[in-house]
Amino acid sequence: MASVRAIAITAVVGLSVVFSSTSARADRIAVRNGSIIKGKAIIDDAHPDQYLVIGEKGKTPIVLKKDRVLKIEPEPSVLDEYVVRRQAIMKSASTSSQDEYNLAVWCQEHKLADLASIHLESAIQRDPDFGPAHQKLGHILHDGRWMTSAELKVAQGYLLYKGKWITPEEKEQRDAETAVTAEQQSWMRRLAILKQAIVNGPEARSQTAEAQLFEIHEVAAVRPIIRTFGTDEDPTLRKLGAKALGAIPGPEASAALVARLLSEPETDVREATMVELARSKEGNVVPKLAQGLKSDSLAVINRAAWALGNLNAVTSVPKLVPALISSELRTVWIPSAGSGQGVGFGSIVPSAGRNTGYGMSGGQSIPILTGPVVGPGVVAYGATSLPASSFGGTGLTLGGPNRGAEPKLMTITHQNVEVLSALVKMTGKDFGYDIPSWQQWLRTAYQPDPVPAKRVPQP
Repeated sequence: MASVRAIAITAVVGLSVVFSSTSARADRIAVRNGSIIKGKAIIDDAHPDQYLVIGEKGKTPIVLKKDRVLKIEPEPSVLDEYVVRRQAIMKSASTSSQDEYNLAVWCQEHKLADLASIHLESAIQRDPDFGPAHQKLGHILHDGRWMTSAELKVAQGYLLYKGKWITPEEKEQRDAETAVTAEQQSWMRRLAILKQAIVNGPEARSQTAEAQLFEIHEVAAVRPIIRTFGTDEDPTLRKLGAKALGAIPGPEASAALVARLLSEPETDVREATMVELARSKEGNVVPKLAQGLKSDSLAVINRAAWALGNLNAVTSVPKLVPALISSELRTVWIPSAGSGQGVGFGSIVPSAGRNTGYGMSGGQSIPILTGPVVGPGVVAYGATSLPASSFGGTGLTLGGPNRGAEPKLMTITHQNVEVLSALVKMTGKDFGYDIPSWQQWLRTAYQPDPVPAKRVPQP
């Protein structure tokens, strides 16, 4: 920061200043171009011929040459006291991160959020490991390093794509779907005509259009079919898209069917897609479904396991076992340390019959995770709320002044119901979610290939 000294407004307009935070919002500074700037003018010691105008909003002071200022009309505001406090820590040779942090807290209490951010950042510059400032800025401690939420996403392998964090695999798929060749554009036009006929044409024309759709066997039509039918809001059209893909031979169509199944939210559409996958003889189906077991999405993991079970893909059993239990990092906001508030978390393992969470006093309702709702190819976890009184004395008690919340990274564990179902279906064994027991069985009894039948010698 540049070295500055506060100036009394009397030196400019011959008026006295009364320090107050309950009066007008800021001084009125008239500039030669006719504009009025509201803020607090201080002289920059490094450049005595100019003012720095500090406002209640904004992190960068406005720089004004003195000869551009016509007059300053003083209006007492909280900025008067801020300038004095700011000057004190800037002139002190012993200013610490704690001093910057204390001023930031004062700014927050007086609704000077942008100025508070300046001093929180200054506290971190003085001491990169100063935790309280990081917490106020919403940073998260991960693997011994303070990170912003964006930096944490990058560390977890995500990419920012059109304002949304996605996996590299998702970006690759989206880029591939966006790259439409001239031949595919021709298919897009043809498919749009067929879709229009199916949706709005007379019954005879609609049936003819459907038949023409299912007669398409060219690989170049795979992406256009996905774009035209696979992402439509109407589940019936998505089913038609799956059937059309099933009629196209080759790994491109089977890969598209897997992607559609893993992303499909509707049960009946997934079942229709599963019918087409079961007919496919392509060797990439099982590997791509097994790859879905590594997804960060619980829904995708369970859909992949459901499909593998339906295909009786016994070779995928070793990859299903580690997917029985998934963990995810979730940012949870908790009351600030030392604020007179306490928080207690129970075991958050969403499974049937076991719902434990956290509670509050004061008659408040609190959110808890519910058990899984299982359907073909999906396991969904919901949330509900209960009155704090239902938690007795085991929950969370809030008291004292509210000084804000702080983010904390927590590991949430989930049991994947469809993964267990697929394992039981394909192995005839049931060790529950006990991964070590499954791994022991894999080492001692697992047979990925059936015993081949004896061949009768040919005459």
